[in-house]
Amino acid sequence: KESPQKMETDVPKRVEDLVVPSEMSKHEAGAADPGQNEVVKEEERPACEVAKEEERPAREVADSDGPVNQNLFLFPSSDTINRRLKSLALACARDYEKDKKVVQEKRLSVAKELKQESKKNAQVERQMKDEEREKVREEKLEKLQPFTQKDARDFERALINLGIQYTASGARDWFWFTKHVSGSLTQKYANTLEEAFEQLMAEANRVIEARDRHEDSDTEAKDSIREGATGEARGMEQNTPMKRKLEDGSAVEKEGEHKDDNAAVGSDEEHANGFHLTPERAERLLERLEFFRFLRQDVLKHPMLPQVLRGTKRLNGFPAWWKSVHDRNLLHAINIYGFNQWELMKKDQELGFANSIRLAKRQGSKNAEFPRGSVLARRADMLLAHFRMRVNDPQFTSTANDE
Repeated sequence: KESPQKMETDVPKRVEDLVVPSEMSKHEAGAADPGQNEVVKEEERPACEVAKEEERPAREVADSDGPVNQNLFLFPSSDTINRRLKSLALACARDYEKDKKVVQEKRLSVAKELKQESKKNAQVERQMKDEEREKVREEKLEKLQPFTQKDARDFERALINLGIQYTASGARDWFWFTKHVSGSLTQKYANTLEEAFEQLMAEANRVIEARDRHEDSDTEAKDSIREGATGEARGMEQNTPMKRKLEDGSAVEKEGEHKDDNAAVGSDEEHANGFHLTPERAERLLERLEFFRFLRQDVLKHPMLPQVLRGTKRLNGFPAWWKSVHDRNLLHAINIYGFNQWELMKKDQELGFANSIRLAKRQGSKNAEFPRGSVLARRADMLLAHFRMRVNDPQFTSTANDE
């Protein structure tokens, strides 16, 4: 057994023996791994210092000049987090707006397509309705095209009152005609009116020629009787076909060599177009058509119309306010309104009749009224006759040729 003193001396050596190798191992380990040495040093630091360092803000640790451990993960600062949140919010907002815009564009595109489709369908439907209405209108017009007895009378009356207007090419202007008439004539086609006009002219000429033949036959018979040739007159009477009067006043031979021509006056075949004219009506129609043709193509276009009409004889009973300017205005009024529209002529301010009547009444004139229609019609005929008589005078022809 060792003594206690010896044991005391031996203990430090043993501790020394134990510590020294330990330090040597640590030194060697530190030389082999510097990081490990630092960890050991960290572990040797007091716990209070470690706690204080952990409590320091992450920014101070990040901004410190001291060395930073690469294995240490720092929490971002509040400014960094706020900036990050703002950038995320802006990115989300941009994405949301972008997606919203895409959705809106899709909706607008779909709505536009639907609108176009609806518009196209409405257009097709409207076109179908228009075609249906046009078809119905055409069917109605087709039914109105054949001339009835009433249409024939209205057509004849309209031609007598309005005449015919001609285009620049010289064709009859039926469009103008339909704008100035009323009733079913406004629905007639131009070719229908043209065909009816030709038929009416053929009927008028036929009736007048038939009347002339009858008058010639009657004249020959009267001349034979006047000569006193009784036997010949009797033979003439036997050979002369008998005549009968139609309701319209035209004569038709019952027998004889002109039976076919004269019987045509009352035949159904000739009257298939609805025109039943007497010789008097046929003459009046042809005269009025010639009146309007001469008025529109020659009289109103003459450059010296006021001078040519000057000196026209005044009618009895004509108002005192009527001047030569009113003669010209009367012809222009008939060109616009035709005959039988005297009241419209009177009220037309551009023609000046109403103003002249007003002034005459203000001056106390006895005859300050507008002339009757029959008087105005005679005045118009007189003006055209005066124009025909004077238009070929050298003073007018030379000036007109110069212009």
